[in-house]
Amino acid sequence: MATSYNIDVSAHPSIYGEIKERKMPIMFSTPESGVNDNTGLLLLLPPIGLSCSSEETKSLCEQMADEHNIVTVLCQRYFGQEFFSDTVSPRFEFDLNALKRLLTEEEFNYVFVDGRVDMNKFLDIASHHSVNLMGYEQLNETPENFNDMSLMQALDNITALLVTIELLKDNGLVFNTSKIIAYGEGHGAYLAYLCNALAPRLFGQIIDKGGWIIPPYVSENRFISYKKNSLTITVIFDYLIKRIDVDMEVINLIQLYRKVPNFAQIVSFNNNNIPAAQTQVKKNFCESLRTCLYNEINFDFNDEDFFRFFDYVMKNLSLAKGNQNAKILLPNQIIETKLFKYCIDYSNKLPVLIRTKNKA
Repeated sequence: MATSYNIDVSAHPSIYGEIKERKMPIMFSTPESGVNDNTGLLLLLPPIGLSCSSEETKSLCEQMADEHNIVTVLCQRYFGQEFFSDTVSPRFEFDLNALKRLLTEEEFNYVFVDGRVDMNKFLDIASHHSVNLMGYEQLNETPENFNDMSLMQALDNITALLVTIELLKDNGLVFNTSKIIAYGEGHGAYLAYLCNALAPRLFGQIIDKGGWIIPPYVSENRFISYKKNSLTITVIFDYLIKRIDVDMEVINLIQLYRKVPNFAQIVSFNNNNIPAAQTQVKKNFCESLRTCLYNEINFDFNDEDFFRFFDYVMKNLSLAKGNQNAKILLPNQIIETKLFKYCIDYSNKLPVLIRTKNKA
């Protein structure tokens, strides 16, 4: 069985707020047969909601490492990732008059205790009523840690991969530098494209499973609904990113890739169950890139399928082969938009991003 290693590494400080030291956990798994010049590296970028720290995820990463002779790399908590979790502490506000109309007098007196609504008692009673309950998740985001859905999250994942590469080198291990793959689903696939844009010569292959062009929650609230008997509970996630300077020339992949080159072989899979207008936008984007293969298929979105789908890709597609011993190239990057100038410096092996505001 493959061997997994868990370490905490220094992470890039927030580019949005006060510079503070950050740490993040990463996990990488090496094949049982060892690392050799045919062994590749796989940066895993799971969809929203998949647990990156569970024993099941660890087991699946190890299985992938053995089956495909690859070192799997997983950033277990990138910048603001915790705010993508399901509900943790929603806040509900009640209209007492509406509550009195909904409940019997006996039920109201049961749930309204010491001048406030007892949530546990209310959920117990309300589950027998056909009613919709809406509340806001208490996110407690700050400029130093929030769900930016873009640059900081990509930097953390690039860092996780480059730290793993340096550890392999430090241990005298030779691997296949032409087989460095980023594979993501949903938001993870979006981040794979963003990683490729910030380090355009690092990845040989990008596998995109249902990635979006723009994270929808940059401008819209996220809603999670669940039922308890007859009661429907909807929790609203109102992210901080909606209230800061959003640079759409970086966040929008179509605009971003007009500014950066693509050297990776990209394989893009998109669900044929979504509206045709959305798939056409994604198809046009893929066709605008060098070496991007577009596909439409029907697939599920669940934790186990994320790992199984990689097996499907590796068994059914022939990925381009390059020089196994080629030097990994990490040239410094400059990306300029109307709002900001972004300088990504790799001179110390790990990315350092400096963002300066352009004069109006």
